[in-house]
Amino acid sequence: MSNPAPRRKPFGPLLYSTLFVAILVAGYTLYIKVETYAMEWREAKQIETGLHSNVRQERDRATTNLFSISNRHAESILLAALADPKPEVRLNACRALIHFGAPMSRVLPTLLTASTDSRDEIREEAAVSFGEVMQSAWFKLGPQLASEDPAREAEIAQCRTQLAQLLRDRAVSVRIGTANVLTNQGRGTQELIKELEAATSDSDSGVRFAAARAILLVQGARSELAVRTLIALLVDLDSSVDHYQIVALLRQAGNATLARATRAIIERMARADQVELPELIGYIRLIGGEQARAALPVLRGFVTAGDRLSRSSAAEAIVELEGPESPQAIAIVSQTVGDPELDESQRMAALQSLAEVDRVALSKTAKALVQQLGDPDSEVRRVASMLLGQLVLIVPADLTAAAPRP
Repeated sequence: MSNPAPRRKPFGPLLYSTLFVAILVAGYTLYIKVETYAMEWREAKQIETGLHSNVRQERDRATTNLFSISNRHAESILLAALADPKPEVRLNACRALIHFGAPMSRVLPTLLTASTDSRDEIREEAAVSFGEVMQSAWFKLGPQLASEDPAREAEIAQCRTQLAQLLRDRAVSVRIGTANVLTNQGRGTQELIKELEAATSDSDSGVRFAAARAILLVQGARSELAVRTLIALLVDLDSSVDHYQIVALLRQAGNATLARATRAIIERMARADQVELPELIGYIRLIGGEQARAALPVLRGFVTAGDRLSRSSAAEAIVELEGPESPQAIAIVSQTVGDPELDESQRMAALQSLAEVDRVALSKTAKALVQQLGDPDSEVRRVASMLLGQLVLIVPADLTAAAPRP
């Protein structure tokens, strides 16, 4: 009797090994998904804690970190933050929701409440948020007319109304902050031009500057009110505004505007005292170029008839405007080297400048310096001796010819 054939196994080793590998891959994939979700959850919790912090830097950092997690987590966190009792936390949440594309209707109630908060910094933050809402709305509207989206236009009008009110806020910082917001609003700024024009008459120079800047950046040099306001701020020595920023804006308005500013400074110099003159001369140097050369006759007068500080400031301005190698500049720098009333550092700088452009002219200053060696003032003698020592190192052959005969 023959032995029966061996029974074949329905599943071989290959199938089992393939199944085992598949289970491992599926398990690992599931582990990665769970771990990723857990990491997102932990990160979301950290961000949520940061959003509710009392420290502004931590809130700002948490708001920035929101963009590194999924929109699903971020939106739930922000919606929870809208219910926080602290207005600064709610404002942060509003601004983040705007960036995530939330509808305006979701954030406007919070912003309206913040715009009437008793704290100045909250109202200022509200102004910034209103500006961001308007920018987001204009971006979404695109080329559409307002009549095509009346609901959106109504919300924009609400933002515009609040910004107009904040431009008249009792706090200077809020008024400045609101005007700064309108600097980058484009169409929104254009629709608030009347309010900004009224703000150019504000009692605070910072508000006037911010309003004029917003108008100028939208309308350009054709805005006579903005140009006039900026020029008035430039010659206002009591203004707290950075005059470098004023000149930078006037430069954007064109050369004709810079020429007007130069004339205004010249007129202001006519009634300036000895303390104010150097500052006004500094503004001429800020303007620079061809437009500032109109001030050269006035500056030359200060070099010969001004006080010590005015002479020094005017001399430096003339050298800048004329160029260091011009005959006028060389004459003025030579005069500076030999002027005993000027500071030692100024005279040394003038000596070094003259050595680079005209050593012959430098050698001629030796006569005045040698004469100062006999001055009764010991400080004058000391500085003259020091300058002569430097001069000898530069032009030794010319010094003896310049010395006075006994």
